[in-house]
Amino acid sequence: DAQEENRKLQAEMQGTPYTPALPKELSWSEWAWPTKPDGTFDLERSLKGDALLDFVKGTLFPKLKALRDEAESVDSIQYRIGSIFSELTCRFTSGYTLREVIDLIQPLKFQTDEDRHELSVLYESRLGEMGNAGRDGGQYYTPRPLIRVMIRILDPQLGEKFDDDACGSAGFICEAFNYMNENSPNTADKWETLQKHTFYGGEVKSLAYVTAQMNCILHGLETPNIRFGSSLAQNPSTITDDDIAPADPQMTDPRDGKVYYTTTVGSQIWMRQNLGYDGSGIPYLASTAMDHLFGRFYTWEEAKAACPDGWHLPTDAEWKELAQTLSGGTFTEGKTYTDVAGKLMANAKFLGTRMWEYWPQVDITNESGLSVIPVGYCVESGRSRFVGLNSYAAFWTADGSDGMGLYRYLYVDKNDLFAGRGDNDSFRTTVRCVKD
Repeated sequence: DAQEENRKLQAEMQGTPYTPALPKELSWSEWAWPTKPDGTFDLERSLKGDALLDFVKGTLFPKLKALRDEAESVDSIQYRIGSIFSELTCRFTSGYTLREVIDLIQPLKFQTDEDRHELSVLYESRLGEMGNAGRDGGQYYTPRPLIRVMIRILDPQLGEKFDDDACGSAGFICEAFNYMNENSPNTADKWETLQKHTFYGGEVKSLAYVTAQMNCILHGLETPNIRFGSSLAQNPSTITDDDIAPADPQMTDPRDGKVYYTTTVGSQIWMRQNLGYDGSGIPYLASTAMDHLFGRFYTWEEAKAACPDGWHLPTDAEWKELAQTLSGGTFTEGKTYTDVAGKLMANAKFLGTRMWEYWPQVDITNESGLSVIPVGYCVESGRSRFVGLNSYAAFWTADGSDGMGLYRYLYVDKNDLFAGRGDNDSFRTTVRCVKD
């Protein structure tokens, strides 16, 4: 609420219209700490017990999560708040315990820079304690005095870009923001430059990603351009501003918090990445770190139940619709869909090697936005044997019978989308989900 008042005052001084970051019903003074006209706490209007817990779990968290999808741009505070709450769940089981926590939080102040600095110091100290205790949230913690020395040596200047592609809790980004803010001249566009066009990062772990967003906001950097996902999945020399602050839509799998970019082709909405849900399937070469890059390898039966709520394993009819939209041709289900492979493939590199080897008959444009990479498939023969890296990309469909599932696949030197059948007991491959 204090931040809202500050923004409202700034807008009035500048003579510009002001739109609150949050709907009124979600503001602290409405649900957590309602007050009477004289400013004292209104006990009668306050929520408590089951009513408080039901509001937080059934209204507050879902609506805060929805802000990410409703935000006008990815560099808005609404988008950042939505991104944070998309990765959080309310673990309270008692509304009375939650009310006690609110009573402890209420005295904290956010009005001044000094107040926010004190809170950021408190937050940083908790990160350090978590690190010393060996907990997940602290494994990324680097002592802040060491970071400050490194930032002074780097001496970043206003107008330069600062990127930390394994940012953890964003300690380097926060200290660089403080340094550049304190050591650069006050110009008309300084604040806009620092807030939106200077700081970038990436983080693969969902807890650290949320921690980083919160840490930046507490330090005054309200719209940090931090990507969720593995920075190893992309060649740094090919990263653009669109990659750093993507405008592409996303979806979050509520089961594990993983975030997937999506793409729209005709009337269909597809995931742009292979599904990496670890509730089933196996990782590439038994390395769970590869789930973020290659996705998981599922049997046909596992694949049919793998997609999250609101999404499903596509039928071959849906693959046909995709191919016809891209090519303008007419195809028959179960047959080869011609002249579409290059429009599905991404011209990506892995460990410095081009994944789809160049062949003149395949013009890789990724027109579909599906960004398909050749991660191969898996054959079970007493052990899991991964085959076809850099040559094949294969995806289960929902169609099949008698323990044999139909899959669609691409091959490195062909511009067609082929059909194959795999045995549920011995064949594993990847999954792309399509929205219901």
